[in-house]
Amino acid sequence: MEQYLKDQTSEGITLFKEIYIAGIGFLSGKFTHDESKNSYYQINDSIEQSLAPWAQHFKVEINFPRRFKSGVYREFYKSGKIKREVDFKLGEDLGKFFANGLERVFYEGPDSQGNETYTILEETKYKNGEPVGIKQRYSTDGGVMEEQVMEESHGSERKEYFPETGKLRLEEHENWGKEYYESGKLKAEWKNKDYFKVGKYTRYYESGKIEMTATYIDGVNRDGIVNKYFEDGTTKEVWSYDKGVRIFIKKYYHNGKMKKEWIYENGQEKEVIEYDKNGNKKS
Repeated sequence: MEQYLKDQTSEGITLFKEIYIAGIGFLSGKFTHDESKNSYYQINDSIEQSLAPWAQHFKVEINFPRRFKSGVYREFYKSGKIKREVDFKLGEDLGKFFANGLERVFYEGPDSQGNETYTILEETKYKNGEPVGIKQRYSTDGGVMEEQVMEESHGSERKEYFPETGKLRLEEHENWGKEYYESGKLKAEWKNKDYFKVGKYTRYYESGKIEMTATYIDGVNRDGIVNKYFEDGTTKEVWSYDKGVRIFIKKYYHNGKMKKEWIYENGQEKEVIEYDKNGNKKS
């Protein structure tokens, strides 16, 4: 215990040396000892009035039921309700603690209808400071919004849901991804490599007609031609890239005539030309 305490006064104020809990962060400074709960708490003196109450905590509490070998970390709203809680344990080297168990994050504030609510916002399971298993995010109205399968690699499988209906909105896997309209119809599909967009991407109108096609090379940058279409299949826009560097953009009227084009040089806009509905350049 002494290795974590810098000093302890008769008033119950404890000066903690820096304690690191993997998955939570660093804790230090003045804590008040609550002997009845064998816990230490710290009031947050840096509350920002400009920030929403749910975005910050009023108090931190660390509970040590097993003499600094394990414990529970909690954050509280000013109302006294729990904002965040997670179990932790002492690591094998006895120098660090690790979040270990189910972390729960709660929301206190207005829901989508403006009514005050207190509900769970996130659930994440930790093992030795690392998130594992399925992480779930909820809407302020209580429905599941996202499910993410946490892995030790740089990516993870995840699913997102429409909060009003609970229907699947998006699913991301190691080799592919899909997005859906609330009706359940396919909105977009793409290929992944290690959870990053690499290869063909296609977006659809709710009718099933193709809205856009593109090719991604590294999850963010496009390469080659991006085609965008009106719902009847006629060309709406053409974008050209060279390994993420934009070359030109061409936009068309529904009658097929050029509407506007942007010409780029080394990725920087060089010239913009506008046309009327007959294809004539505007002066």
